[in-house]
Amino acid sequence: MKKARILLCAMFFIIPIFFQIDNSYVVNSHSFEDQLPETILAITQLIAYPEVVYVGELVFVNCTVENNGQFQTAEIVGIKINATVKLSEKEIVLGGSIEPGGYELVSFNLTAISKGVGNITVIVSTENAPTVSKSILISILENTSTTDYGFHSIFLLLPTIIAVRKTSNQNVRKKRILKKSQ
Repeated sequence: MKKARILLCAMFFIIPIFFQIDNSYVVNSHSFEDQLPETILAITQLIAYPEVVYVGELVFVNCTVENNGQFQTAEIVGIKINATVKLSEKEIVLGGSIEPGGYELVSFNLTAISKGVGNITVIVSTENAPTVSKSILISILENTSTTDYGFHSIFLLLPTIIAVRKTSNQNVRKKRILKKSQ
């Protein structure tokens, strides 16, 4: 009886902890810190700071663009963030002006839909300077399962445990009946 209680406790509380599966994609990324300097792009007075953020199966690219210059406004011809994963390409363009000390945030949502290799390129251009760009390579390894098999296996094993316990109880009763009859 004690062994059955310990087994049930282990199945309901300990096993799900060991077999818990994350509901997200496994994403390997060479981080921006490894590949690129902290100030990734600098064109005259504009500085762009890109960042890759993983939330579950989503890949976000956030790019903050600051105007650290002394001019009254910095005209932006285009801030482009291109992202490619398995031949699907998306692009966001920010246009306008940023006052000195001000910043704009461009956010790009790239959904990781299958395993493969993707390239994210950040391009910043202004009227009075050449276009500058940097790239980062991300690899999406696989989509892990969204099912927690450790927890669900308990429900598959529970009828077996009940059947084994019932059989052992019947065997004990048979032994008692045999002892009484002798």
